[in-house]
Amino acid sequence: MRPRTSSCDRPGFSRVRRGRGFGRRDEKGWPLTDPAQVARIRAPSVPPGWRDV
Repeated sequence: MRPRTSSCDRPGFSRVRRGRGFGRRDEKGWPLTDPAQVARIRAPSVPPGWRDV
């Protein structure tokens, strides 16, 4: 499996500062509220080829 890459030329999710933490916004600028999307973003992501991380 190859890692996914994104392009800065296209709209997508963004991370914005909120108090002491961060919030996520969708491509239209609205807060990201879908629990499945939030869980996917918050999940730790380690490339599958890495070992003993």
